[in-house]
Amino acid sequence: MIKTKDLEGGLYAVTTVPVKDIAKAWQRFKAWVKISKYDFGTHQWMEEHLEGFNANFDYNVDLYMPICEKSNFSIETLKDTSVAMCKIIGEEEKAPYEAWDILLNLAKANGILNTSEKHKFFAHHNYNIRREGIKKWYIAMVTVDGKITIDDKRIKIDTLKGGNFATCNTNFSDLPKTWEEAINWIGLNGQRINPKIKWIEEWYVQDSILYPAECPSIKIYAPIKS
Repeated sequence: MIKTKDLEGGLYAVTTVPVKDIAKAWQRFKAWVKISKYDFGTHQWMEEHLEGFNANFDYNVDLYMPICEKSNFSIETLKDTSVAMCKIIGEEEKAPYEAWDILLNLAKANGILNTSEKHKFFAHHNYNIRREGIKKWYIAMVTVDGKITIDDKRIKIDTLKGGNFATCNTNFSDLPKTWEEAINWIGLNGQRINPKIKWIEEWYVQDSILYPAECPSIKIYAPIKS
């Protein structure tokens, strides 16, 4: 039975090798990518058998190895840090806005108006979980050093657990695509997701608003195993 399939195009590194050396060629390819100006691509890899097939497996094939321009992903380590956090139960159409409004008002009241090395603004939520019947929630956080006044029962002090993360800068419009790219990048680079640590997003704040207002800048942190 013959089937048809549409293949996504893209950039390829191409090499010709004996069919018996295909596995070795892929290992060389992985080593080459690490020192090249490219990253692993996510489009389909291919083999082109120009000479056909024979029972002795003594023919050559062209390997098409998917690559892309070097990504903006990097690996960073965060330490455990104290945060003031606001958790709002509700759907993503409303809860995130309420959580940020409460947290940014608290930060402003304590003189924390902008993102800085000392004060960073993070978020975490469970909207990516599609299981039926679970409560949806959104958490907005700001890192603190203990010298903070809290007059709102909806805000509490907690510890944001650190670890190793795959990170990338993006913005609100490209956020879903960047998370998908992060998962692909982690797998292609031989890393594994660490389910014991929360994924987080760092939102840029300027003059007590998420900035730029029309499309906020965000840095994603995908937890990986050491």
